[in-house]
Amino acid sequence: MAEHSHAHGGHSHSDALSHGHGHGHSHGHAHGHAHGHAHDFWDGAAYLSRPGVQETASINAANLESALSALSHIHTDFKPSNFPNLSLIEVGAGPGAVTAHLAPVFGTVYATELSANMLSAFAAQPVAQRPNVSYGLVGLGPGSKADFEGGKAFPAPTEAEPDRTAAPPVKSFDVAAVNLVLHHVDDVHAFMEGVKGVLRPGGAVIITEFTLAEDGTDVVAKNRAMKAEREHNAAAEATGSVNAPGHHHDTFSLESIQKMLTHFGFTHVGAARGPMLPVFGPDMDPVPGMYAYGLAP
Repeated sequence: MAEHSHAHGGHSHSDALSHGHGHGHSHGHAHGHAHGHAHDFWDGAAYLSRPGVQETASINAANLESALSALSHIHTDFKPSNFPNLSLIEVGAGPGAVTAHLAPVFGTVYATELSANMLSAFAAQPVAQRPNVSYGLVGLGPGSKADFEGGKAFPAPTEAEPDRTAAPPVKSFDVAAVNLVLHHVDDVHAFMEGVKGVLRPGGAVIITEFTLAEDGTDVVAKNRAMKAEREHNAAAEATGSVNAPGHHHDTFSLESIQKMLTHFGFTHVGAARGPMLPVFGPDMDPVPGMYAYGLAP
C-alpha cells in the first residue's frame, strides 16, 4: 500500500519554495515553463531512446490515475468511469512518453512544452495524430489564464507547417498533469500561478516527482554525482537555469510539495509514495517516486 501523507496548516512563502537552487541530475525532460523560452538544450528523440524512460512513463501515468482516484472521494468527476469526459492539460509533456498513456483514457488532451526540440519530437509521435490530442509551445505563468480564456494561438508546428499556430482546445481544464517537471522549473511561483490559472474551479492538479527515500536518502543526488563523474555535461555547466540537463531543484519530500500546493491555494491536498522509478536506467539505483494532488480554488 502506498504511504500517504496529508498537508496540515499554513506555512511561509520561504518554506513553500524551499527547494532552492540545488542542481541535480539529467533525465532528459524539457521543462522550464517560466516566462519566455529558455535556451533549448533538449533532445526529444534522444530522450525517448534512454533506458528506463518508457517504464517510468508507464508508472507515472498510473500514479496520475491513483491521484485522481484519491480525489474521486471528494468529487465524483474524477472517477475513472468519467475520465472520457474530462479535459487534461499535460504541462511539460516532453516528447510524449506519458501522453501516449493518457490520450486513450481522457476526452481531451492538450500537451504543452517550453522546448521547441521536445515539441518537435512530440509532433512526430503517433499520439500527436490522435483526434483528441493537440499541443503547443507554451510557458505557463500569471498571464496564462487570460491567454487561454482569450483563445490565444500558440506555436504548434508540424513538419509540413513549421509556422502553424493553434489555440488550446478549451479555455480551462479539468485536470493538469505535471509529470517530472517541477524540479526543472526556474520560476516556481510564476509556473504554479499559471497551472492554477488554466484549471477550472475545482479542477485537479496532479504532480509526479522524485522524492527522498524513507530513510531520508536523496537517491537522485547520489545518482547525479555518479553520473557527473562519467559524463561532462557542457549544457548544464553553461547555464544557471534548472531548465537544463544536469540541473534541477533539490528533491522534494511529501511534506514540502504539499506545503507548496497549499501555499498556492489548492485544497484537499495530499501526497503518496508510488513505485520506484527506473529513470536513470538499469545501471543505477531506481529513484523513489511520489504523486501529489489538490483541487484548484
